[in-house]
Amino acid sequence: YHVISDDLTNLEITKAKEEEIRKFREFQVFEEVQDIGQTAITCRWVITSKGDKVHKARCVARGFQEVEVPQSDAPTVNKISKRLMFAIAVCNKWEIKALDITSAFLQADKIDREIYVQPPKDIRRRGILWKLNKPLYGLGDSARKWYFTLRKVLSETGCVVSQLDNSVSNYYDDKNQLAGIVVTHVDDLLYAGNAKFYKEVMRKITTCFKISKMNSKDFSYLGWSIKQQGDAITVDQREYCEKIQPVSMDKSNKDPERPLNSGEKGHYQEALGKLLWISSQTRPDLSFDTMELSTYTSSAKVKHMDILNKVVKKVKFGPREMKFNRMNLEKDKIKVVFYSDASLGNLPNKTDSGRGYLVFLSDGHQASLIAWSSNKIKRVVHSVYGAETLGCVDGMSAAIYIRQLLSEMLFNDARKKVIPI
Repeated sequence: YHVISDDLTNLEITKAKEEEIRKFREFQVFEEVQDIGQTAITCRWVITSKGDKVHKARCVARGFQEVEVPQSDAPTVNKISKRLMFAIAVCNKWEIKALDITSAFLQADKIDREIYVQPPKDIRRRGILWKLNKPLYGLGDSARKWYFTLRKVLSETGCVVSQLDNSVSNYYDDKNQLAGIVVTHVDDLLYAGNAKFYKEVMRKITTCFKISKMNSKDFSYLGWSIKQQGDAITVDQREYCEKIQPVSMDKSNKDPERPLNSGEKGHYQEALGKLLWISSQTRPDLSFDTMELSTYTSSAKVKHMDILNKVVKKVKFGPREMKFNRMNLEKDKIKVVFYSDASLGNLPNKTDSGRGYLVFLSDGHQASLIAWSSNKIKRVVHSVYGAETLGCVDGMSAAIYIRQLLSEMLFNDARKKVIPI
């Protein structure tokens, strides 16, 4: 194929498109068939750039045009599983590494239904359609097909998929001792383990799939900056935090009770969304602030914007990182510890009540924070005792989940050995 670019002066776009078609050929994504009236969906080019240079061109199918909607759910790793992985890795002196699989969807197994696609206009030939062999970007079930392809390869190596988080695969040695962990987020893999794990599992992965990059020591994974040093692993989002700026307002009317106009309200919600993201990932100190600010979203005023800007400044000067310390993971040493608290009618409307909790993994000497939450109690409560009880129930539920997931990872059975709470 020779691409006829819409922008004839941009040779980089043309080269990027031709590279994409080359990958289609390499991974046998489609076969050409005669157009005899088959139902076909269309596709389009999506160009992404970094700075002034074209990064890549992707041919994306318009999957929404399919008559029958395929099952599309595919698991991605949750933040609790990642934190538990860091805690286990540092305790076992394993190095955390990451890799990115090139054009992952194109390396998936063949699809099990007939899909015909009209090629992009700049490479289309009269009377020719593409019959897809592999899941193309844009199809509803492409991520799901890739997940099961990767899961099959991991299972062939002896990895056991977690029943509590299907994006986690654990590898055990001949003595049923945990030897390695792989967590997946589409085409991004995070992993750690001993020498046998690398020989049996990661060698298979790098043989079966084409890898674009591999990272270790200090690197970024899904917005987390991960650093390994001595007896600890640290995680931060400093780069993301530096990009969050205070929101400016109409200086002609600074009345604290003035409702925000539509433009200001949009900026308020955008900044709050960023704060909510980092408070759920690496900044538990912001959890109550963001929860309280969320209650003003529909009726925000100038005074609420002032509070939000103070929280933005707090982002720059608060705790800079999370730390996972080395602990003793023996069954009679490790335990899950949680703290919960609640107040009656402490939210802005004076009727709703808030609660919060922290869940730690500890051996009695060191501890690592695994989960936290600050939220509105979903039921109406009439006493401090009622609020405290419901807050404790939420904290206990989180602690039980973490205990079961940890037991499953360490002992290959969530019910085999009970970790105390």
